[in-house]
Amino acid sequence: MKNENVLNDMADILGELHKFVPKVRKEQEFYVDEQTEPACVQVDYFNHILIGGDQLTVARIRGCQRVLSNSSSGEERLEGLIPVVEDWHAKMCFMKV
Repeated sequence: MKNENVLNDMADILGELHKFVPKVRKEQEFYVDEQTEPACVQVDYFNHILIGGDQLTVARIRGCQRVLSNSSSGEERLEGLIPVVEDWHAKMCFMKV
């Protein structure tokens, strides 16, 4: 069982969730200068999906994305997931008071 308190487990969880993010991979040409041939680069375009949780979970998700920010592809960087804080927990604390 995966534990979201452990960074490697959180990366595995987010990697599994990221498989469901719709994406389009396009090839683009970039010219370094006028004398060389263009370099072809594959670029991922994502339809972003919100992933919610309490403040601690969102902080862990953002931390995991920060650790993976130097990866080579958008899929490895988990760019298709946008972490958002869900106010349900704050509302429940407010109702208790």
